[in-house]
Amino acid sequence: MSLQKFPSFFLDFSEPQMEGENGHSYDFGRFRLNLPERRLSDSETQISLTPKAFDVLSLLVQRAGHLVGKEELMSKVWPDSFVEEANVARIVHTLRKKLGDDGNGVRFIETVPTKGYRLVVAVKESSETSSLIKSDRSVSVETVPVWPALVNSDLVDHPNSEPVTIGELDAEPVIQTIVKRGSILIVAISVCVLALVSIFTFSQLGGQRTIENGNLAAERPTLYWEMSDVQKGTYIQSRIAHVQNLIGDDFAELNDESVNAVRSAIENYVQRKDSLSQEAFKDGLRSIYGRASQYAPFISREYEKKNVPPVLGIYQAMIESEYRDCFVNELGNVGMFQFTHRTAHKYGLSEHDLCSVDKQSEAAAQYMSDLLSDFGAARSSWTLALLSYNNGEEQSRDQLRELRTKGITERTFWTVFENRDRLETPLSETSQSYVPRFFAAAIIGESPENFSLATPPLSELR
Repeated sequence: MSLQKFPSFFLDFSEPQMEGENGHSYDFGRFRLNLPERRLSDSETQISLTPKAFDVLSLLVQRAGHLVGKEELMSKVWPDSFVEEANVARIVHTLRKKLGDDGNGVRFIETVPTKGYRLVVAVKESSETSSLIKSDRSVSVETVPVWPALVNSDLVDHPNSEPVTIGELDAEPVIQTIVKRGSILIVAISVCVLALVSIFTFSQLGGQRTIENGNLAAERPTLYWEMSDVQKGTYIQSRIAHVQNLIGDDFAELNDESVNAVRSAIENYVQRKDSLSQEAFKDGLRSIYGRASQYAPFISREYEKKNVPPVLGIYQAMIESEYRDCFVNELGNVGMFQFTHRTAHKYGLSEHDLCSVDKQSEAAAQYMSDLLSDFGAARSSWTLALLSYNNGEEQSRDQLRELRTKGITERTFWTVFENRDRLETPLSETSQSYVPRFFAAAIIGESPENFSLATPPLSELR
């Protein structure tokens, strides 16, 4: 008996199949991916995935060992809607957490910068058909149980205590009876679906609660621009402490002037949040952090190789070029990390390397390692290394020497910033804003939920 005998209303509730989905299961690591039942499980438990996450994982598993481009993922998982690249990065981040892929132990999903993703573990395919659903979407009349409570008494003469099967009956009247008796259930399901759609629509229009896995979730995080001035001040202080912790620094509370400098930098970014411009340093936050999600994993790996906190590299790239791999500024500095030709030569970059993200990331990590060796021994003195990347090492040393002659011995950017009016070697406006902009970029990138961004925290992308 074919499912085509059922009204089309039933079929509308069936799970749409991804292209290439079949009656097979795939084993990789300790996991099994069952396509017909849309289930991921390990040796002990079933692992919950959203439909989109399951679809992304299915594509990666079926193409194991091969690159799956971001455009292909978006076109197949979201065929009828526009989606930003950051959504793909967010789902891959979620999959890595579900699989226990932290980049340090067993590794499942590899990021190919600017291109896409690749499953890098061995996959074994096995045939596994569902007991209820065949590949032609038909029902096996020998295996579908029909309980007497659903069957007219004049159709069957079986004892009430025993189930019968469609194979023992005239199937057509039985199906009609099931459909008739199930109409109340259909109405109930319809009401539930409409309720869920209404709640979801409300959340999209600004409601404070959202749907997660079919349940009403907790209130969404407050967006930065919805906060009061007092809330913003408290929020920024707490997120500054979080960034310091990511660097590996002890907490150092900043004074009001320094906090306001960070806040001003955040406000400058937020003013562009809805910009549709394609011009450098004028486009919107979604575009910027969408690019960031492509490059952050690779930058992190290069900085880790040099024992430099990856967060430094991730947000240096933000303030230098906003993640444009071949950006050239008005001074002729080139690439994501904006090397001058002199510094590029010092760190072994040829003219052909200046637009290479991997070469620039490696050189920038080595440069920061050298600067940290010069300036980074004491608490928060890493901010001096960061300043010197923009300010130049010699100028930073001159400014520290000047402050020492005035009895000021603390070695941090914030000390230089707070005493800038006492310096004979001036601190340029660009240098004054460099470290505050770094903190602003890191606060946004590590707390994307407060800025309406779909990407995970950039430091967690691997």
